[in-house]
Amino acid sequence: MRIVSRTATPIEPTRVPAGTGAAARHAHGSGNNSTTGPAPADFPLFQTLIGNPAAGQSPSGSSTAQPAATAATTPTTATPATTAAPTAYPVGIAALVHAMMNGTFQASYVTDPSQLVEKTPYGSYQAGSMSYASDETANQLAQLLGGTVVKRQAFPIAQGWQAPLANFIKLPGGQLVNAGDLASYARCAGYGVQQLTADLTQEINQGSAITKLYDYEQAYWSGQPTGDPPDTAFQIGDPGPAIAGMVYPAGTLAADGSVINPANAHKLT
Repeated sequence: MRIVSRTATPIEPTRVPAGTGAAARHAHGSGNNSTTGPAPADFPLFQTLIGNPAAGQSPSGSSTAQPAATAATTPTTATPATTAAPTAYPVGIAALVHAMMNGTFQASYVTDPSQLVEKTPYGSYQAGSMSYASDETANQLAQLLGGTVVKRQAFPIAQGWQAPLANFIKLPGGQLVNAGDLASYARCAGYGVQQLTADLTQEINQGSAITKLYDYEQAYWSGQPTGDPPDTAFQIGDPGPAIAGMVYPAGTLAADGSVINPANAHKLT
């Protein structure tokens, strides 16, 4: 579904203090992103922006009100963020959610077979493209989130193997996430602001943990000292902590600063 982009009204957002917890201890691939969670109609703050797709409505009027952004933190003194990306929102989760929901972010992937070749002692194979976001997509993600693009192995490989390098996004807080994995959540925009925010937060927390695990495995296979493996014991339905330094959409954080996950309301106990 392509959502029409609308003109934006400036907002007064707040930012998560960089010192708040952003420990990555949760799982790659959220499990909340494709089959559960309410539709955009359940979030009136964004209905003005995108209409109600479930009811077949489209945006109306020449300008639209934008939802305010809030700080992802426990109650503290917050300071306004500096706008650093060509979007109605300062860089952060709110900017990425906004771009995914209005269609200005469209994920693309490497499709040239010659750029996806894996060479092994047993022959050459073509890697799947979903872990290999295009440079354009990676650069847009980095711009929206205030990060940088890093090229590295998508997965650990054994000695004597060669694999194409993938685009990763390194965030200001140090998290390192596969750009292809993060970009894939654009297809989930129809599940609403809260669910998309929870999914993106969970992907960053858990994807960062998976990246650390891959580094551990790569070191092991390369014969380097490894120590104890990183913790990747993830809790189902837990997005993990709000990402430090990020601006969040209004209404996506609970009073205690945790990220609201609407999918939990539908989880069997």
